Amino acid sequence: MAWTKETMRAYLLANANREPVVRRALLAVFKRQTPEEQTFEATKYLNGVGFNGNDGPILSIMAKGVLKYGHLTPKQSAFVAKRIVKYAAQLAEIANKRAMVNG
Repeated sequence: MAWTKETMRAYLLANANREPVVRRALLAVFKRQTPEEQTFEATKYLNGVGFNGNDGPILSIMAKGVLKYGHLTPKQSAFVAKRIVKYAAQLAEIANKRAMVNG
């Protein structure tokens, strides 16, 4: 199955209360930030990938927390779940690329 923005959005909404899904989505988008953006926890380049300018600081901090502690708290997960849906197109692209690589 090829993911579309719409199918990914529906999947994220249906799984908004599942921390592992929210965590993986957060990290997938964070990895698309440039190394500089990751370091400074801000969106610097308008390149159409990674977090937008409003979400960059807070979601970068949360992603770094996941990398350090391995999970999101229930409150963090609920917060991220509300924001990560807007990145459905990027997440669909990531999922489709992974599917091609994994065959």
